[in-house]
Amino acid sequence: MSTNSPWKPPVAAGAAASGRRSPAEAAAPKPSGRSRADALGVWALVVSIAAFLLGWLPVIGLVVGVGGVILSVLAKEHSNRRNFGRLGLNLSLWAVVFNIGMIIMVAINLIPPAGNPPA
Repeated sequence: MSTNSPWKPPVAAGAAASGRRSPAEAAAPKPSGRSRADALGVWALVVSIAAFLLGWLPVIGLVVGVGGVILSVLAKEHSNRRNFGRLGLNLSLWAVVFNIGMIIMVAINLIPPAGNPPA
């Protein structure tokens, strides 16, 4: 018999009608969308914490903060752990605001005053 044959082995009448699965089918791993959704919430929180901690670095913290905002919004919508998404969104937004302030402070300190010519 070839492997492309449409023939299937007969199934016991009681097993097919009751919806029972064979032991091999029951032991097979099931793809779970829930674990992926849980991981999204956890990653949103991890990236948001990293953005909050990297807020002292002007450009890097901003990039990580924007990534944290995006992941957190996705986690709030799709994750089973929506509280992680909410906390991540708060941390990321604070990190972005703080980082924009840091960029402004660095820019102010790099621009020389207008009244004093360089020596």
